[in-house]
Amino acid sequence: MQFTPEGFRGLSEAEAAARLKRFGPNRFVRLSKTARVKEVIGALADPMVLMLLGAAAFYAALGNRHDAIVLTVAAVPVLIVDVLFELRARKALRRLASAVAPRARVVREGRHREIPTAEVAPGDILLVGEGDVVHADGTVRWCATSPWTNRI
Repeated sequence: MQFTPEGFRGLSEAEAAARLKRFGPNRFVRLSKTARVKEVIGALADPMVLMLLGAAAFYAALGNRHDAIVLTVAAVPVLIVDVLFELRARKALRRLASAVAPRARVVREGRHREIPTAEVAPGDILLVGEGDVVHADGTVRWCATSPWTNRI
């Protein structure tokens, strides 16, 4: 059954193509090598690392070089763990991206269409049913549910 509420015509094919050209395909953005370096540098902002490095600077200022070196070396495993957790999270996101359904149901020019997920453009009306994976950020504009349903 193809039901679309009145007034939900969706984008025209030309408008969808223009938006895809302007904003690019609906895909996860891959990080550049410089972004990865920034993540590693960002791991230096970890509170434990800051505390260890601050204490090391304090000991160095007092002239206790041995303790300063020990605290600086102790910060290295904390940094490694932070970076490894970040890499693990990125790997999980890649797996999630591959689990997303490769096709999306949209309304374009008043008709239901099934298109590749990468072709979902900003402003498209997505048709989502029970158990469907949502392919992009969006706003619920209309919902055909019972009045007792309070969650989507």
